[in-house]
Amino acid sequence: YFDGATDPYDREALWLSGMGQTDMYKFIGKVNAIRSQEKWWNYPAVERWCDDNFYAFSRNDVLVVLSNVDNASIERTITFSDYAPGTVLVNQLDEADTVTVGDDKSYTVVLPEGLPKIYKPAVNTATFLQE
Repeated sequence: YFDGATDPYDREALWLSGMGQTDMYKFIGKVNAIRSQEKWWNYPAVERWCDDNFYAFSRNDVLVVLSNVDNASIERTITFSDYAPGTVLVNQLDEADTVTVGDDKSYTVVLPEGLPKIYKPAVNTATFLQE
């Protein structure tokens, strides 16, 4: 990709390398667009689940789910939730992927091969309990 070197030759332009066409570049662009649209910086992060392989947090009504497992599916039922029962959460990275909040305000998230997810309530079912 890059040759590297010492100053000033260690500042090769990314746009000449074709980096804008990679899957990772496109993924980061999509995540940044979601972040900007939701103005995450205006809300505190609230930890929803944490263990050795799985981490979930929310900012306002957006839920971010992450894992450090890359070769297996990982599933967790999140019980610490501000979503009202019946709320449908839509994965902003794949809108065909949804979960529904149960009567006890819990929901189960599956991360295939450890892929991250960013959930937001569906527009017509968006119900968020403010405490």
